[in-house]
Amino acid sequence: MRVAVPIALLAVVLIGLILWAFMGGPDKDDVSPGPDIAKLEKQAEEGRVDTNDDVLRGRVVEAGGTPIAGARVKIGEAKAMCDGHGLFSLPHPGAGVHEVAVEKAGFLFARKAGTCCESIRVDTPAKDALLTLRMHRPAGVRGTVVSAGRPVEGASFRARYRVARGLTRDVAELTVDVAGKSGRDGRFELAGLPAGRLRIESVATTGAAVGTVIDLAPGATYAPYVIEIRAVAGLAGQVLSTEGAPVPGAIVGVGDTGGDWQATADGNGRFQIAGIAAGTWMLDVSASGFTRHQEASVAFHPHSQLSRTFKLGPIRGIAGRVVDPAGAGIANATVVIKRGDEEHWVRTAAGGAFQYGEVADDVRDAMLTAVQPRFEPPKPVRVVVGTEMVLRLGPGGTIRGKVVHADGSVEKAATVLVTHRAVGKPDPHGQPSNLRTVAKVDGTFELGPLRPGAYDLLARAEKRQPGIAKNIVVKGGQTTMATITMDAGARLVGVVHDQDNTPVGGAHVDLYARLGAEDSRKTTTTAADGSYMIEKLPPGNAKLRVTKSGHLATVVAVTVPARGDVAGDVTLRRAATGSTAVVDRIGAKLVETPGGYALAALDAAGKAAGAGLKKGDVVASVDFTATESMTLQEAANALNNAPPTMVTVEVIGADGQKRSVYLDL
Repeated sequence: MRVAVPIALLAVVLIGLILWAFMGGPDKDDVSPGPDIAKLEKQAEEGRVDTNDDVLRGRVVEAGGTPIAGARVKIGEAKAMCDGHGLFSLPHPGAGVHEVAVEKAGFLFARKAGTCCESIRVDTPAKDALLTLRMHRPAGVRGTVVSAGRPVEGASFRARYRVARGLTRDVAELTVDVAGKSGRDGRFELAGLPAGRLRIESVATTGAAVGTVIDLAPGATYAPYVIEIRAVAGLAGQVLSTEGAPVPGAIVGVGDTGGDWQATADGNGRFQIAGIAAGTWMLDVSASGFTRHQEASVAFHPHSQLSRTFKLGPIRGIAGRVVDPAGAGIANATVVIKRGDEEHWVRTAAGGAFQYGEVADDVRDAMLTAVQPRFEPPKPVRVVVGTEMVLRLGPGGTIRGKVVHADGSVEKAATVLVTHRAVGKPDPHGQPSNLRTVAKVDGTFELGPLRPGAYDLLARAEKRQPGIAKNIVVKGGQTTMATITMDAGARLVGVVHDQDNTPVGGAHVDLYARLGAEDSRKTTTTAADGSYMIEKLPPGNAKLRVTKSGHLATVVAVTVPARGDVAGDVTLRRAATGSTAVVDRIGAKLVETPGGYALAALDAAGKAAGAGLKKGDVVASVDFTATESMTLQEAANALNNAPPTMVTVEVIGADGQKRSVYLDL
């Protein structure tokens, strides 16, 4: 009997563990899910989250919604780092389309070749309290390249995406060149790929091939992926009109979407394409003034030459070309079709060609124009259905100039940004109006061609106040000269003291200013004698905010001159010792003490007491934000208004030791 009882107990424990494992282990709901974004957005709509015009708040998450802590976010020149819940805030750039970049080791997002960011639309805070950016763990493909059953060594690769995963939306028709070649056994492994729907193309000395389409999940490695190199084929023939006349300049394309291999018809309408990988491809034929011809599945056999004749009919919709002043076609221009308040738009293809399908009779009085940021838009013309319309853009202008210092010496390493004054943000249809260049070592720079209009120039350089040249007028076909003067800048110099004229050390000093079309923020901390200095300030009106634990936050207006020192003495009044703020969400009060904001009147059944917090503990930070830069009420609000999740609170106990406590709110 002495042995039976422990054995029975052990059996009960084992049965319990087996049942627990069978039920799936710990309940996922017991794991902190991070901030409840839906509730946070609702709070923003109700005014319980600060969503003023100066701040853009957002989050960076994985595809499944898991927050990514420590991600670095950059919108324009503003930068921020995500906190432990993937949340960030930075000066609001204004409603419009902005270039956004996010960096975090072990994560990526899809973007077009030659770019480092994604252009996304940012709404005003009232419309979009949280901007959600999604990053993805890099994926990979592992497989073998073969030809006639034998491994192929030295084959190169590229990934052609039908859809790749970007920060806020899918990126269509993306091509990614992939480093690496197949080994002697034909094996290859491609890493660092964006997630999405794609196929791998491979080229070897014996031929070319395109693998099957696969769906690549974030962080996954697709294997095995077999690419069979096949001998190449060819296509030759002639493009004619339905009347039998040659169509010179017609573009014939073959490939996954009709654009992998291309040729242009000669004066007799004849063309020839070599090096097409054997397989089944889409065939696309287009010509100015004619309807487009497409065939979804055309078989190309190894070592064969396919001969075809294509006959193109007349245009039945809105079609034409967008050309530059010399008559050359402009690809990727935006053609805008407008009738009343209704607007449609389409991008131009290679050669500047565009086509907008069948058009109903009631759209025949629509107006047509084109937009391209480096040329002058043509005057709107009335749509003529069934006739090729040529939209000729006017010449753009150029800005040339020099970046100099106030003493006349040149700035050797300035970056110059130009912004269209009438737009003030990127142009419609996703075309950026912000263009930039780097000045040469002699300080000179050139920007252009630019669409005629008025522009602001902003020059930045290390250890210099940014220089601004406003209202630079650009005229078509002309060069406008401009000089941007940079200075060592004005300095804000001051002392922070309390009402008894005692210096206040360790106070946080934040200066908010407007720099051209951008917001600027500079931050520092007062020394032990209360002194501080902020350098390289842009001229104009600014706001100075000073905070310190145990004191009332103070905000003063400051006018910053173009150069020299400006006095910034601030009186920071002490909060009355013993002042309290209720934090009913955790069942406690915060009381003002000389050492900071201490917990008082803890409810025994409250979350503060339940998490191990004690009366007298000084709250040093809430979710990694120091309370010493907050007022008493701001510290209380940080707890009362925190997202409903696990919040990290750092406190200093009676023994002077700092510890972290986790509150499940």
